[in-house]
Amino acid sequence: MKEIILVDNSNFHYKGITYTKDDIKEKIGKKVKFILLNENIIVKSFEDISKINYNFIDEIIKIEYGEDYEILTDYDYCKRLKRLYLYSIGNGNLLYSVSKKVNELSVEPIQFYAKNSLPKKFKRITNYILVIMIDKSIYYIEVLYNCIVKSYIERNVSNISNKISNYNANQILLIDKSVEQFIDRNIKESTNLTIINIGGKINEQIYKA
Repeated sequence: MKEIILVDNSNFHYKGITYTKDDIKEKIGKKVKFILLNENIIVKSFEDISKINYNFIDEIIKIEYGEDYEILTDYDYCKRLKRLYLYSIGNGNLLYSVSKKVNELSVEPIQFYAKNSLPKKFKRITNYILVIMIDKSIYYIEVLYNCIVKSYIERNVSNISNKISNYNANQILLIDKSVEQFIDRNIKESTNLTIINIGGKINEQIYKA
């Protein structure tokens, strides 16, 4: 089983203790999963992609980012829309520098962790906006056919409220209880809004791992 280590800028949180880059090197095991906090995902989309393979993805990454090891990348593919989503996030060099002795390594932005933590009854929903507070940051995650298409991080509540107020009425809003109090009353009355309660559970899972 992989050890979970939270990465927040240049700080590492492991088993309830915060470490610097130099200190965490002595604590890291052979199997590690980094969860990235407060790192916004950059999403680029590519249209009319009928099929994908490793070489195709690799070529796109090289065109977009070259050999920049600071940039971590991943992708998702929507077969229905024939659309490729390329995700990028920073902190690559930092993670490489502390994980040279690691045999099994995975990296997951907290946005993906939150999306994958939705209760089973919401798994059938493929188009939605998820708004959730983790630690002290509010994450706005827009999902289309189960692919993340937009992602924002805010500490300013009014900015998130403005983004939500412009949502498409056909989209389902999944608002976590951690941010319910900040949501405009008119939005709360929307028939497409559902209040969920996973923020506290996620905070407990990642900080006590």
